[in-house]
Amino acid sequence: MRTMTVSDLRPTARAVVMSAAIGSAAFTLRAGRSAPRLLLVAIVMWVLAPFVAVAFVEIMSKRWSASSRLMLHTVMVVLAVVSLAVYGAELFWPHNPPAFMFVVVPPVSCFLMAAVAVVAALISGRQSPRTTGGQS
Repeated sequence: MRTMTVSDLRPTARAVVMSAAIGSAAFTLRAGRSAPRLLLVAIVMWVLAPFVAVAFVEIMSKRWSASSRLMLHTVMVVLAVVSLAVYGAELFWPHNPPAFMFVVVPPVSCFLMAAVAVVAALISGRQSPRTTGGQS
C-alpha cells in the first residue's frame, strides 16, 4: 500500500473544502429562511469566513515542507467535514438560541486553522510575516 502524498491530498482537500462551503451556505440559508434578509446574508458570510481563511492559508503554504502541507490538507478536510456535519445536525436538532452553532463554529474553526497554520509554518522553518514585518 502506497503512502499518501501532498499531491494526492491537495485536490481532494480543495474539493472537500469547496463542497463543504457550498453545503454550509445552503444549510445556513435553510436554517435562516425566516430571518431578515440582511441578517441572513451576514450570517452566511460569517459561516463562509473559515472556508475563505482555509483557502488563503492553503495558497500561502506553497513553500512549506511536504509534511507541513500534508498536515494542513488533512486539517482542511477534517474541519470542512466537521463544520458541514455540525451545520447539518443543527437543521435536525436545533439549539436554543437557534443560530448558536452558526455563530460559534466559524471562530472556533478559524482558531484551529490558525493554530495549525502556525505549527505548520514553524515546522517548515518559515517565519510568519508578522515577525519579519518590522525588520529589513
